[in-house]
Amino acid sequence: MKWSWGVSAACAVTLAGCNGTSPSVSNSNPSVTVPSSVVVSPSAANYQLSIFAQAPGKSAKPPVCDVLSPNCLTKPDSVVQLGTGASSTIWIGYQDGVNADGTITAPSGTSSLPVNSYCPSGSTCGYTQVVQYDVNGNMLNTYNVPGHVDGIVVFNAHTIWVTSDEDANPVLTAIDSVAKTVTSYSWDGMMNNQTYPSTGNMPNNGGGLDDMQLINGQVFVSGSGPTVDNSGVYDAAAVYTMALNSDGKTFHLNPVLQDNLQIPVANVINASAVANVNAVPSTGNIMLGDPDVLTPGVIDNNVPKQNPGGLGDVDSSAVDSNGNLVLDSQNDAELVFVSNPGQSNQAVKELFLRFNGQPWPVDDTRWAPASSQFMLVPDKGTGLVYKITVPNGFPAGTAYSVGEGYVHQLNTSTGSLTPLISGLTKPEGLIFVQ
Repeated sequence: MKWSWGVSAACAVTLAGCNGTSPSVSNSNPSVTVPSSVVVSPSAANYQLSIFAQAPGKSAKPPVCDVLSPNCLTKPDSVVQLGTGASSTIWIGYQDGVNADGTITAPSGTSSLPVNSYCPSGSTCGYTQVVQYDVNGNMLNTYNVPGHVDGIVVFNAHTIWVTSDEDANPVLTAIDSVAKTVTSYSWDGMMNNQTYPSTGNMPNNGGGLDDMQLINGQVFVSGSGPTVDNSGVYDAAAVYTMALNSDGKTFHLNPVLQDNLQIPVANVINASAVANVNAVPSTGNIMLGDPDVLTPGVIDNNVPKQNPGGLGDVDSSAVDSNGNLVLDSQNDAELVFVSNPGQSNQAVKELFLRFNGQPWPVDDTRWAPASSQFMLVPDKGTGLVYKITVPNGFPAGTAYSVGEGYVHQLNTSTGSLTPLISGLTKPEGLIFVQ
């Protein structure tokens, strides 16, 4: 949580060959058990926990890391499933010790390091990994991608897209699981028919790119790490459409929704959850953003300033059981539901998230499909990927969220989060395996 590059990637860890894959197949968790600190709530007594995988960098025999990939194969984050059933594979991004803008601290005593084309002048940028597993948690392949891995989406039957660098210097990487190739792309500098200088940041939010979702053949990507304007309002793009250009080197973005969008009060799903009775009027429009949440870093007369509006950090995203694009604005402890995204009839609603009556940020939310076999939750802090099963299956259409050490069930009418599992360190990913 944020409160607190050439085409082919080079080799980043010694266990991976220069084609970007690991040649061996091994069980990643032969003897790892669930820590005693992880507790299942009485309301979820029938939930069963086990370890699907352990970050290789956290194992008893961690790999030797390249200087451009410090703490390699640690900090599991995003997770997706390619395909369905026993022959499908699970893909997990490892963020290692690379900063959220893709840079690393050059190791002492190093006179020179390779610089890729996505790295800003004067900086040293690193590499992270995406690991492919079978559905039993056995490692199949390791792919190296430039920068700090963030969002992952299944693009087609054999390709996944990966975004890197949520705070600046965004990169898009396509991994072909059949050809076992890794191809990376930079932003083309064009938006709204204007050309922007190459500053490393997105032109209208000062940040980078994060999670992605594929809806009706179109990729939607979060605009993360925005800055506030002079009045303290977030006024950047919250989400873009993303597409590859014909040059084979760059991708193009089009803004779809702004952080400071005004929506009808009637589209606030749980307005009564806001403690400040004056924050949500009874009629008219209201700017996106939770009025109960303070704007990080904005001070007024030595007092932290209440969020005047705008989404503070759209990070992860999802597609709900109705096909809506769902954006998670962590700094605001809210979800934004976008129906018909990018279309002329696009409509937006927001849901404020509350745990014990207080605003509560989450890192990922997913809706249980009818055919789910189990849930996977990567814990960035411990390097463990938890497998969660329920004897009679997860209720189809029920929403679940992870963040701040918990796995919650989410009431999408009231915004109330009910804890199911606690004691995790830093869970930031969630999927249901089908």
